[in-house]
Amino acid sequence: MPHKPIDFFILGAPKCATTALASYLDHHSQVEISKPKEPHFFDADYTEDKQAYEARYFASSNNVIARGEATPSYLMVPWVAKRIAQYNPRAKLIVCLRDPVGRAFSSWWMLYSRGLEKLDFAEAIRAEHDQGSIFDKPAAQELWTAQIDAIAKGEELPVRTYLAAGDYAKHLARYMDLFPREQIHVVLSSRLKSQRQCELEQAYRFLSVDPPSAPLQGEGPVNAAYGANAGKVLRLAQKLNLMQFRSIVPNALREPIKARLSKMGKAPHIDDQTRSYLKGHFEGGISALEAQWQLDLAEWRK
Repeated sequence: MPHKPIDFFILGAPKCATTALASYLDHHSQVEISKPKEPHFFDADYTEDKQAYEARYFASSNNVIARGEATPSYLMVPWVAKRIAQYNPRAKLIVCLRDPVGRAFSSWWMLYSRGLEKLDFAEAIRAEHDQGSIFDKPAAQELWTAQIDAIAKGEELPVRTYLAAGDYAKHLARYMDLFPREQIHVVLSSRLKSQRQCELEQAYRFLSVDPPSAPLQGEGPVNAAYGANAGKVLRLAQKLNLMQFRSIVPNALREPIKARLSKMGKAPHIDDQTRSYLKGHFEGGISALEAQWQLDLAEWRK
């Protein structure tokens, strides 16, 4: 039987609904999502042995038509597009995008509540400015591997990418240079939330899988933000070196734990001054994305 590479990749940025979309698609009998959903193979764990990558993260049954993975950082990390294109030039790319201001804050809160980020949001943004783009540094790949390792171990992060991750048009341009436009499908996280079935039907058509006989049932957020009081629990877990064992917790237990943490108080909100600054920072990129993909992103400017 001839070798068949992985068919699709879900890209985006942390907190852009990549987890939700991967979970929804994984319910389709003709779709297989890697286990875990974020292998980080093409950004931080790259080797020339692609078949070992496939064997490690995919089981595959005879019913599967489309196999894919969902590592959000693949959109931002500059060397990934070329690696995927060399691996499978026919790969389909689903790009999940979200208002970059809300996304940056949500990403910060996820990391801060888990003890991986020590600075408050405004301080973290200033620190990223002072740090500069890590991807312009000679040791960029080593820095990024250290970042992924720190997240896996529940340790304080060596670099920050709250701003860099939101430069969507710049990141998409790298893929558009290597892949035909018809192999790229953009999903806005707000529409996935408000028009889930419509967005899923478009994704099914894009992946060339049959529409399911019945709409996906069940509501509720996937990968919801943790409540303010959850931070105390998570920082204690970090202090006891328990965070590094998250990956071995079965999904059947992991999701109820996440749901419980999300109900432990409300997540904080971004202050008006920082929000105003970030709106100005991202405005040029939003306009570029609108022109690049003929989108109306007025909702991101509210």
